Amino acid sequence: MDLESIFKIVSEELKKVMDYDRLSLAFWHPQQHCFKLELVHSHNQTIASRGKPIPVDETSMYEVVKTKKPYYIPKLTLEGGKRPMDRLIFSDGIRSYLSIPILNEREVIAVLSLESKKSNEFETEHIELLNSIGGHLSVAIKNARLFSDLESAYENLKRAQDRLIQTSELWGRWQVGWCMILTTS
Repeated sequence: MDLESIFKIVSEELKKVMDYDRLSLAFWHPQQHCFKLELVHSHNQTIASRGKPIPVDETSMYEVVKTKKPYYIPKLTLEGGKRPMDRLIFSDGIRSYLSIPILNEREVIAVLSLESKKSNEFETEHIELLNSIGGHLSVAIKNARLFSDLESAYENLKRAQDRLIQTSELWGRWQVGWCMILTTS
């Protein structure tokens, strides 16, 4: 199953147990010291926003990377928005924000964020639920990446096989041509 399908299922299942206005998944890229937004689910529609880089100093998601723990802003205010992304989501009407780490071997690989237009929307049980989902999501992400790598390797192998067949056919024709030249000489 690909990452987009997994994300859609997660967003649909979460919507059954908690209210939120936007759900996003951003991958942490420590070498570039930035996040890259992978997927966003908003207003019953999943929008792929793959690869959009978000510098760490612009988002509260970095708190999740540093602490490897959930980060919750129960009542986001314009004055309280410490970073540019906080101010941006505030201008979108977001009033509470929750991010959880997606860990692989104790390292943050991604951050799952929920946003609500209501202040104090998320409770302790929501954070606990998201933490348990985070572990499962980590495995699903790893499997989706392996599946994608496998598909890519298969396509590369198929192209190599096609080139080999084409080369073999050309070699065969070349040999036949030389045999004909040699027998007519």
